Amino acid sequence: MKYTEGKKSLVVGLCRLYNHCWVYDMTKKLFHTIIIVTLTFALADCGNRRLPPVNSKSPDNKGLLTLYVSNQSLVISPVDIQVKIDGKVVVDEYFHVGKRCQRQNNWKGFQMNLANGRHQLHVLSRKGKAELTKEFEVKGKHSAAISYQYYRPKLGYEPPPKHFDFVIQDKPIIFQ
Repeated sequence: MKYTEGKKSLVVGLCRLYNHCWVYDMTKKLFHTIIIVTLTFALADCGNRRLPPVNSKSPDNKGLLTLYVSNQSLVISPVDIQVKIDGKVVVDEYFHVGKRCQRQNNWKGFQMNLANGRHQLHVLSRKGKAELTKEFEVKGKHSAAISYQYYRPKLGYEPPPKHFDFVIQDKPIIFQ
């Protein structure tokens, strides 16, 4: 016990002698660094944050329209995509690009119960800063695909602006 106390008093004495203790300073700096990094990540909202809830509706499994939606941007993931048909929200979700082995092949399907005739499509992404309004016609069973597109500029190549692509056909869509 006395031996330990002697070591402690020796360290304290040396710290007083040199007017600071490097062990104490290093511990203090490490503690401050940990606090600063933790606060930086918390304030920057980094890491796994929770996304707001979504309200996608798939009204009918036997509907005339099968709609596929995908995020095809390697830059923005997840991206929020809201789809309205005739003013009604039918898809409102966050779409990820996909896992490493299936990048950009992450399509999610929705069955829509639409009557034959002309319909108004409106697609919006706030995070992706893109919007699309289009009119389309359904006559019997159809398949459609909406994809969000954005790529970073490369040397000598200017990518198209952030946008949605929309395709509709009377045959099933086959993704490769």
